[in-house]
Amino acid sequence: CPVMQYHSEYNPVTHPKQDRTPWNIQERTGDDSVVPIFKHLVEIRQALLPYIWREAQYSAESGQPMMRALQLTEPEASPYQYYFGRSLLVCPVVEPNQAQWECYLPYGQWSSLWDGTTYAGGQSITVDTPLDRIPVFYAPGSLDEDIVHQIRSLPQ
Repeated sequence: CPVMQYHSEYNPVTHPKQDRTPWNIQERTGDDSVVPIFKHLVEIRQALLPYIWREAQYSAESGQPMMRALQLTEPEASPYQYYFGRSLLVCPVVEPNQAQWECYLPYGQWSSLWDGTTYAGGQSITVDTPLDRIPVFYAPGSLDEDIVHQIRSLPQ
């Protein structure tokens, strides 16, 4: 899943071993929180699999990409925000050590995937951004409630 996938650069000359598996990142950074955070993100991805499958099928049938830049329809939005499928709006945090992040929400109502907080769209909002939570929103009723419940029931 591109939303939660670790990426790495491979250059055998300058960095012969650039693996970015959770245990290697933990070893390289000395940050013991990496593995539990990664585990939590994998659990979220697992809960989203029915949605991902359905959206991949829709993408294949319609020719619409699964990931679409929000700026295509909302020029005032951050260039980093995107739709993941037809229901999820993702607002990635692209700077390190940010406790909060500004996200633009298109017109309509939007709910936080994490806690259900509902926001009016057509505005920018500031949300808390703990390390294990990328700001993700959905229009109420657009996402299977079983998936939402499963994600919100995951241990932190």
